[in-house]
Amino acid sequence: MSAVSKGGGSRGFYFNTVLSLARSLAAQRQPPPDKVQKLLCMCPVDYHGSFQLDQRRRDAVIALGIFLVESELQHKEIVVPYLLRLLKGLPRVQWIEDTGGRKASRDTLPVAENFSFCLVTLLSDTAQRDATLRVQILETVLAVMKSLLAMCQLPETQDKEYLCKYTVPCLIGISRAFGRYSNTEEPLLSQLFPKASQQSMKVTDEMEGVRRRSFNDFRSILPSSLLTVYQSDSLKRKTSSISSISQASPDRGTPLPSSPGGSVTAINYFEGSYLPDGNTLDPDYYFSTVSSSFSVSPLYMGFSNKEYDIPLDLLRQLLQMVKQVVMDSNLKALDQMVAEVLQVNPVAELYYKTFSEAVHVAMFKMLRDTLYYMKDLHNSFAKEVHEFVLEEFSRSQAEVQKILHDVDRPQSDMSPVKLRCQANAACVDLMVWAVKDEQGAENLCIKLSEKLQSKTSSKVIVAHMPLLICCLQGLGRLCERFPVVASSVTTTLRDFLVVPSPVLVKLYKYHSQYHTGTGEIKISVTNEHSESTLSVLSSRKSQTSMYEQLRDIAIDNICRCLKAGLTIDTEIVQAFLASLSNRLYISQENDKEAHLIPDHTIRALGHIAVALRDSPKVMESILQILQQKFCQPPSQLDVLIIDQLGCMVITGNQYIYQEVWNLFQQISVKASNVVYSATKDPKDHGYRHCSLAVINALANIAANIQGDHLVDELLVNLLELFVQLGLEGKRASERASEKGPALKASSSAGNLGVLIPVIAVLTRRLPPIKEARPRLQKLFRDFWLYSVVMGFAVEGSGLWPEEWYEGVCEIATKSPLLTFPSGEPLRSELQYNSALKNDTVTQAELIELRSTITNLLDPPPEAGAYINKLDFAMSTYLLSVYRLEYMRVLRSTDQDRFQVMFRYFEDKAIQKDKSGMIQCVIAVADKVFDVFLAVMADKAKTKEHEAELERHAQFLLVNFNHIHKKIRRVADKYLSGLVDK
Repeated sequence: MSAVSKGGGSRGFYFNTVLSLARSLAAQRQPPPDKVQKLLCMCPVDYHGSFQLDQRRRDAVIALGIFLVESELQHKEIVVPYLLRLLKGLPRVQWIEDTGGRKASRDTLPVAENFSFCLVTLLSDTAQRDATLRVQILETVLAVMKSLLAMCQLPETQDKEYLCKYTVPCLIGISRAFGRYSNTEEPLLSQLFPKASQQSMKVTDEMEGVRRRSFNDFRSILPSSLLTVYQSDSLKRKTSSISSISQASPDRGTPLPSSPGGSVTAINYFEGSYLPDGNTLDPDYYFSTVSSSFSVSPLYMGFSNKEYDIPLDLLRQLLQMVKQVVMDSNLKALDQMVAEVLQVNPVAELYYKTFSEAVHVAMFKMLRDTLYYMKDLHNSFAKEVHEFVLEEFSRSQAEVQKILHDVDRPQSDMSPVKLRCQANAACVDLMVWAVKDEQGAENLCIKLSEKLQSKTSSKVIVAHMPLLICCLQGLGRLCERFPVVASSVTTTLRDFLVVPSPVLVKLYKYHSQYHTGTGEIKISVTNEHSESTLSVLSSRKSQTSMYEQLRDIAIDNICRCLKAGLTIDTEIVQAFLASLSNRLYISQENDKEAHLIPDHTIRALGHIAVALRDSPKVMESILQILQQKFCQPPSQLDVLIIDQLGCMVITGNQYIYQEVWNLFQQISVKASNVVYSATKDPKDHGYRHCSLAVINALANIAANIQGDHLVDELLVNLLELFVQLGLEGKRASERASEKGPALKASSSAGNLGVLIPVIAVLTRRLPPIKEARPRLQKLFRDFWLYSVVMGFAVEGSGLWPEEWYEGVCEIATKSPLLTFPSGEPLRSELQYNSALKNDTVTQAELIELRSTITNLLDPPPEAGAYINKLDFAMSTYLLSVYRLEYMRVLRSTDQDRFQVMFRYFEDKAIQKDKSGMIQCVIAVADKVFDVFLAVMADKAKTKEHEAELERHAQFLLVNFNHIHKKIRRVADKYLSGLVDK
């Protein structure tokens, strides 16, 4: 539970109880007034013009607020006036802190700050939901802030310790909540006090899903710009963990909302913690982090659809108050007051030892978040904001330099440099918001560009992160508003990325030190276990490092600028690509960090291709640049190029798909030839260094590609590649046996096996394939043939990774039946149209195969006699049918998962086969039916379960009257078995 309710056990119990009461009342359509009155009675009352606020009364106010916002403002005519009275009484509250003799925790912000933050968050939620109350609420909050400020400006007439302990923290708490609104249906107050039970259940289910689907642990290659377009069904959990920067706020450390393991605590080098899609951090963050708020840097969200109508007069008052608060003399007076209190009473329990930085950042973030939702404001007001903020930004920058030279203090949450940089970042947002003409935009671009290129001291580089990010985002936003500056801005951003900027180089050095790899170039945001690389400040592997974030944000903003520039200059992209691609061929001998240049260039090219996929010739030009660089010479950069090509395929361009598929196919086949070649030339590395990257890229494509025709084409291509690799392995083994000891066919199985999880990712997105085209039917038959011969379909074999078996099971649930719709005779179909022929095995291997089938099926004597006479093609076919249908009935949720066996009985080729295949298939069906009965017996006895049994019984009754005698007998036997169970 949050810091507002942290403490002894009894206090936690009381808070949970009143919160449960509030939520149960909110869930009722018409909560009884007497119950609401009961909640109100628990809240503090105005006694001689003063409220007493102890822990229980504060908890009751929170509960009352939860009732109000979660019941859609029911009984607002009673509750809102009370809350406004309480707010007005904040300057004179008698605070009672229940510390129980313990010292106040340094982990939690002051009680007064946290309570006022919650109270104003509640009122903001109310103002957002009811426009009739909005002005009254805003006016009251503003009046209270002025009242608190007036008390601070006349410390002689007040108790100074009270001012330091309660009054100033109250002012900070209110300013952290004023002007913030929820981006989702869920109120902000509900996000501060979430329903805990649902969260924990959700995480458990999710983790169970991750465990079962472990074969889908691929490294995602998707850039953020593509994430906003496609959130696929199968790699969604993985892709979101890739620093989806365009959706994240610079106010926070990336919380990876959908990564396995749930949210993580942010590294506090970002200022707030609220995402445009409504994701927030752990609520404790807001009660323990200085200057935290539900604040999104507006530049991250682009254009907002929301607009709140606040009278201009109120906004002018707010601006005047902010000007008054951040005056140098006022901030110094606040710091002086704290110093005096601590001098008189050194043991005074004060959270803040200085106020100036915390107050300064809170005010500017409040101004930014309030004004961001305002549209079409009077130019004179915007100009006044711009002039004030520009002056304050320059002064604050100078102040940062002064602090750096004055003091050599350690990094901490209270670091003045860090808080100053957060305030400066808010100033950048405000300046971008306030610019109204092209000249102003150009001037601001120059100022932001200078900041980006300036050298930053290593020890405060973390503190400067929010400011650097806001500068990058500000340049992108300015281009969108004033496309005329796009050309100069893209040049600035290009240089920042590929010269590269001193800041990026420094961050990369940190990144490399904390990276646990082998010193190779880190190719992606995540490693093979879908865990992000180490951050400078944290040992958590789920954090994206600052270097990666800054690099990706710079690339995202290049894309924004080019897109904006296209509206006035059709050649801007081609010109930019020409200047960027030159950076791929510069000398890399002298500089240790020179490898960053091609790395950043290739990433930028991939992102641009995705972001500008709808612009003519852009993707084709970038494809050509990447193809020319690929393996010239072979290096780790090739892995990165493959990642970018994979992203380009996912956009759905048919030409790109075909070109990239041809390359990927070529790499896979050549790499397999090198691996299984009996005579290896040390000079011929083939494509071994990037063949696994191709598998990973194919998995991403399989998970995310859209459009039925492309999905179908990819399925055929993947199965063709699977079969082709099998044939290549067979040829390699034949060549090897001519020159020396025979190489068993299964020794080439590793090449095929790596494709199984990829095919599984794709088939998981598809419905069961009931009627397949002849080409697809044959490919699936060959897939199952190889799967049984190579041993992929055997559980716990120990030969191959378990996820390959899991993948085969997944494919089984969607696979078409291994029947012969063409009506061709079974023997000739298997002999002449099969990937593996009878002459590929020895007599001993054939006997071993028949023995395996007999042990699995335990057939009746008649079927056993037939099995012992089957040739290799017929034996592998029978084993394929058994493996496929056994897995299907065990894993599929399809209604007719068992009934499909009757389609085999009805198949003309199987019925007419002279070697008794129908008897053999019936033996398979007997085993499959046993599994089916076990699965049904394990199910809960529900109405749905009964209805399903009824459907199967009806199906068997129909087949009991079939024209074929053998099918009638089987239906009779199974109907008896179903009844007995």
